Amino acid sequence: MKRKIIFTLIFCLSVYNIMFGATGQAGSAGAYLRMGTGARAIAMGSAFTSIADDPTAVHWNPAGAARIDRKSVASMHAVLTLDRSYDYTGFVSPMSFGSWGVSWISAGVDKIERYDAVGNRIGFFDDTENAYIFTYAAPLGDKYKLGANIKYLSHDILGNSATSWGADIGFLAHVNERIDVGATLRNIGTKMKWDTASARSDEIPFNIALGISYKAYENLMFAFDVDKTNDLDTKLNFGVEGTIKDNFAVRTGSNDGDFTAGVGLIFDNWNMDYAWSDSELGDTHRISASFQFGSTYKKTKYAQSITPDALEDEYDKPVAKPKKSRKRIRKAKEKVIVKVDPKEVIKLYDQGNELLINKKYDDAISVLKNVIKIDPNFADAFYKIGIAYVMKKEQNTAKKYLKHGLKLDPKNNYAKYAEVIVK
Repeated sequence: MKRKIIFTLIFCLSVYNIMFGATGQAGSAGAYLRMGTGARAIAMGSAFTSIADDPTAVHWNPAGAARIDRKSVASMHAVLTLDRSYDYTGFVSPMSFGSWGVSWISAGVDKIERYDAVGNRIGFFDDTENAYIFTYAAPLGDKYKLGANIKYLSHDILGNSATSWGADIGFLAHVNERIDVGATLRNIGTKMKWDTASARSDEIPFNIALGISYKAYENLMFAFDVDKTNDLDTKLNFGVEGTIKDNFAVRTGSNDGDFTAGVGLIFDNWNMDYAWSDSELGDTHRISASFQFGSTYKKTKYAQSITPDALEDEYDKPVAKPKKSRKRIRKAKEKVIVKVDPKEVIKLYDQGNELLINKKYDDAISVLKNVIKIDPNFADAFYKIGIAYVMKKEQNTAKKYLKHGLKLDPKNNYAKYAEVIVK
């Protein structure tokens, strides 16, 4: 009851400012946009700008959507103090060039008790804020990715509403196999305009975040972010993630001095994460889940490495042309859904193989994926995609392709290497 009364007083003051205040900047406008999405990121102290590799990337760094190579959906629910609600749902889908996504953030407080001047309860009211976000991201060469959000924001309270359009821009750079860096600019030109007689507008403060992550081992990663919001102090965020046997993750961090921790369960098609964080308003809990579906290949995070030295030595050697695969494609010509000349398919495969030899792994994967879309029985293409993921240190994903290659052609030249990785 006391909390309801406190909220009533706070929101009455807010409504007074909305109704009668002059146009100006309100530093607290859109505060929910700074709370973060996804239990994994929160457990790592919100140091996620350079990681951003799941559907919650929309918030942390829209460029991260380009890292997602399979249709993915994610949802999060937060258990907050003072009866606040906070929920997130997002969807990201890769396409021929880049990825697109849509997401929704909802925050607020429901059924706040409303009192008159003498303390009599006269009803209830809600304070609700929503963000509807469209995302597009694309790779820029082998190592860089660029993405942007266009978002529509709304705020409703006591019969009044405010709306705004805004934008975010994100950038990612893959420095090497251990280091990634990222940068995000949020709330570019975002100003909430109220439908009141005063026509008040509240500017949502501009935010910039810079991040770096370091993969010390295949199952241990560190991340650090510097986060600055206009008119607020600079925040320093730090996070650590360790994985055990590819299926269990332990995380901890510091969100500008507030301790965070969490765990995660990792499976082939879905992940579940939990985060706990300390704050001035009390403990908070977040639970999130993500599910991947669609295309025949996937991107499983937090892979544990199997050293592929022998395989790397082998793939640096000249590779014989897959004669058996060429013959098989000619025989299956009429069964191919997309009508493409078999010679062109072989040409496409050779192009992907050359990219692999030149260590342009992302490009090789993209090209070879088109090959298996045209012909899902092209064993050599599955083997080469698996090898590319091994070189990228993404062992779980590599296993999936190599297993399929072994199933299609267990006597392939790369079968013995595939067996080592799969085991």
